[in-house]
Amino acid sequence: MPKIETPLSARLGLAYPIVCAPMFIISNKEMIVACAEAGILGTMPSLNLRTHEAFREALAWIRQKTDRPFGINLTIKLTDPERLVQDLEACLEFEVPVIITSYGNPAELARRAHDKGRVVFHDVIHLKHALKAQESGADAI
Repeated sequence: MPKIETPLSARLGLAYPIVCAPMFIISNKEMIVACAEAGILGTMPSLNLRTHEAFREALAWIRQKTDRPFGINLTIKLTDPERLVQDLEACLEFEVPVIITSYGNPAELARRAHDKGRVVFHDVIHLKHALKAQESGADAI
């Protein structure tokens, strides 16, 4: 199948401009790797792993299986603040290419991710939230 390119898919190194959504409970590390190897962006919420330690183990496993782009969803107001910081640090350490934020203001996470050259998506349900996310530094909505 021929490659389909958009500015964002080119920036990320994807073959196709498709994102497999970070689905709570459903998305997993195997799905991320399958998507990555197929040329699309596989994602999952960090909270699909019940502990931070399990999340770190999943990131290490993903990194062993693929060098292609993938994303992790960090749910700002739904995650314990300490866990949120730990999960973001792990994403930066394991060089997760795309950080997807949701349920809160992404400004601080976007700043930290951008400092490490990462791309930030922000998940929204309304235009007013999209405009706020844009102002807060999200690269994609």
